[in-house]
Amino acid sequence: MKLRETINRSKAEAGFALITVMLSMMALMGLSVAIVEYGVGSQFLSKRDENWNAALAAAQAGVGDYLHRLNTSSNYATLYGTGGGQTTDSSNPAMSGFRGVPGSATEKFRYWVDSAANQVSLVKSGSVSLTVTGQVGNAARTIQVSLRVATYLDFLYYTDLEIADPLVASSQGGLCVAPHHSYTQGSVVGYDTDGSNSNSCSLIYFFGQSGRQDVINGPLHTNDRLRVCGTPQFNGAASTSYPGYLPTSATPVKPGDKLWLGNSGCSNSPSFLANSDTTNIDYSDTIPPLPSNGALKTYTAGTTGGCLYTGPTSIVFNSGGTMTVVSPTTPTGSLSPGCPGTGTTTPATGSLPTNGVIYVDSTTSASCKSQNNKNLLGYPKNGDQPSPTKYQCTDGDVFVQGSLKGQLTIGANHDVILTGNVLYHDKTPGVASYQGTDVLGLIANRFVSVYHPVDTSGNEVSGYLLNPEIDAALLSVQHSFWVPNYNNGDPSKLGSLTVFGAIAQEYRGPVGTFGCGNGGTSQCSGYVKNYNYDNRLKYIEPPYFLNPTATSFQQSTWQELVPKLS
Repeated sequence: MKLRETINRSKAEAGFALITVMLSMMALMGLSVAIVEYGVGSQFLSKRDENWNAALAAAQAGVGDYLHRLNTSSNYATLYGTGGGQTTDSSNPAMSGFRGVPGSATEKFRYWVDSAANQVSLVKSGSVSLTVTGQVGNAARTIQVSLRVATYLDFLYYTDLEIADPLVASSQGGLCVAPHHSYTQGSVVGYDTDGSNSNSCSLIYFFGQSGRQDVINGPLHTNDRLRVCGTPQFNGAASTSYPGYLPTSATPVKPGDKLWLGNSGCSNSPSFLANSDTTNIDYSDTIPPLPSNGALKTYTAGTTGGCLYTGPTSIVFNSGGTMTVVSPTTPTGSLSPGCPGTGTTTPATGSLPTNGVIYVDSTTSASCKSQNNKNLLGYPKNGDQPSPTKYQCTDGDVFVQGSLKGQLTIGANHDVILTGNVLYHDKTPGVASYQGTDVLGLIANRFVSVYHPVDTSGNEVSGYLLNPEIDAALLSVQHSFWVPNYNNGDPSKLGSLTVFGAIAQEYRGPVGTFGCGNGGTSQCSGYVKNYNYDNRLKYIEPPYFLNPTATSFQQSTWQELVPKLS
């Protein structure tokens, strides 16, 4: 009996074991299938991700292809386009379909261009738009980029010549007014090789010593040799086109030699914090000097939507988006239909011009010349006679201040005079950053000046500015951005001159003097510099702003769109 029970239990256990083994085998088979499926799926996902990333690289290759064509022929963007009614470049397969990326068997791209739209944007903002699709396998990615002309707005501070303007320093030697850089008697014609001619030319220095510090918060370029005294600080990339000749020969500098020149009376150790060598300025190609601003006038004629004024004109920006103007010698209605303040000495308020351009031209009218040697705006005031700014009644001078809401460019045939703070309406004064949409360009054929009146004894009179701030891109085509009577005034009272934007000029413009007190190293007069770059100027610019005579496009903005294949 017991034997039968044992045999029956053994059979039952054997059957259970068989079932367990079969279930385990099924589980293992299922796991194996899952592993295979996961591996196949992962391979698919990995390949899809690889194609996805490669498609973006292919699209960027298309941007590079178009940039090459654009920089080879600057009118390429306006000659050729895609779509109805536009001329397609038959030699460029990417305009009509996909073409392969050179060196790749799988990557390809095509792009879309609106030549008519680019013709408008190139003139207005110096930029063109391009849409590109990159494709690899079934993956496609589309990007839209803005390609912008390299301009002086790429720098907080641009100068062609590092000497004082001949009209400001009239006593400097005759060589100082010769063509570009030919103001040396050294062995290498064209550049001041060792400073030996400094007695003939008025040299201007970046200064840092005894509690007074020049700080340049943004990129800087000079076509000349930078001069420093003490410890000025350059917080953005700084470059020079000075070739770096040694004083005794035309041999390029050795590694470790400096491309800047120090003042013999200072302990010179400038900081170039964004350069690979923080003790030295970098070398870069020459950037051509500024062209005339006369082309701006064409955008104020007839029905263009701009405002053309003639003779001395005062413009005050109002934070609500209007401007108050006085332009007595501008004929009412004939030159600036719909623009306020013409033909009267009574201020009038109106809208900013619809295309964002104002030009102030000189006038041949003699009707103002009997005004006691003053223009019809009352300048010069308080006996102020800052040479070389005489405030003639026929000059195309514009006097600017206020809080701007909008986008505007003002060009002056003569001078731009800043008579008060010039601020963006929604930017916090004194803060060196801004993400709003206001943007201002001020372009003078002659000087851009900060109003600083003094009497005949050199004493400041009412109207001078304390700690002024200028939010704008400032360009002086033929001369300088400067402070008239810079060698007068108590620097502890005047404070800092703050610029948020960009400065470009032909000659270095003085804003103060140093060399008195504390062993001859303290600031004597004028303002301390506080210059800060408006980073938005790398991708936006004031309407119809100047572009350099040499054309070089670069990518400025980028965004991804829904994939476009046709």
